Amino acid sequence: MKQTERLVGFYDVHIQSHSRTFEAPNTISTLKAMELLMSLPAESRISENKAGTQIAYIKDAAQNGDVFHLLINKCDKELADPAFSNPKASQWRTADRAAGEGLDFSCHIVIRTSDNPLVRATALVEVCQGLPIVFIQRFLNNLMRDVKRVRPEEFVFPHPDGAVENNGRVRTYNTYFRFQFDGHPSNELEDDLETGSIGDVELIDYRTAATHMDQHGYIREVSKRLQIRMENGAPGSKVTRLKAFLAQRSPSYSNARIRFKTDDGVGRSVTVRTDDFMVGADTIFVKKERIHNFVNRLKQSYTSFNAETIEKMRALLD
Repeated sequence: MKQTERLVGFYDVHIQSHSRTFEAPNTISTLKAMELLMSLPAESRISENKAGTQIAYIKDAAQNGDVFHLLINKCDKELADPAFSNPKASQWRTADRAAGEGLDFSCHIVIRTSDNPLVRATALVEVCQGLPIVFIQRFLNNLMRDVKRVRPEEFVFPHPDGAVENNGRVRTYNTYFRFQFDGHPSNELEDDLETGSIGDVELIDYRTAATHMDQHGYIREVSKRLQIRMENGAPGSKVTRLKAFLAQRSPSYSNARIRFKTDDGVGRSVTVRTDDFMVGADTIFVKKERIHNFVNRLKQSYTSFNAETIEKMRALLD
């Protein structure tokens, strides 16, 4: 990480709901989900792997209306001690760590939420070494499981059939909530699609995963797929045409895998959502903006928000 600039990734966020007893569970808004996370005591906003070698924790958090700021840190005990050198002066040294310590990294996140469960939030995430978006998503979902243990009533909904149990109580079902991050497509992706050649496009529907294919329920359908091919010689914008086609098919297919070659012949593949062309959170095609002109040099790790970083990220969000 450079001391004078940072990259910021752009993402959509929505809340997925799952239930073991009901196939169409209610979900909650991103605003409600973040408020549930913030209801955890500060000392409980922490999660570690089974080996105890990687510890993620929220070091700082703030809410301003529907906008949340998070400072997510990661302590990594597996990494080697950092080394510093000044070859011209023939100087080398290693920063030794104490027992139980690990290298610490920080990531600033700004999320504009919505109180409508059908409206996705917008999240800006600082690109940081050791804190990829998949790690951050998994960490937030681990915290949501902790919230369920502390506030189980927030995860219970009345069953829509209105049935009453033998004890006279209205029938209910339990849910699990998960954060899902999807990347905004970069300008480079659309440029590569426009100037290169688009090959196969595979439409995918993952929403039939609960459909059983045998009478015992041991075989189930996990997806259905439709493969198409675009003619690259058609007039007009290929990307505009592709987006329109995918949007028309979105009620039946949730995702599309696009195989293409850039204008210099490099083969690529990207998966997008059919309804809005958002890309996978961990792909290289996520939109990123550079923030710079910091007054003070940036650090690898913080114990509280870096005010300049938050200010510049809020400017991108607004």
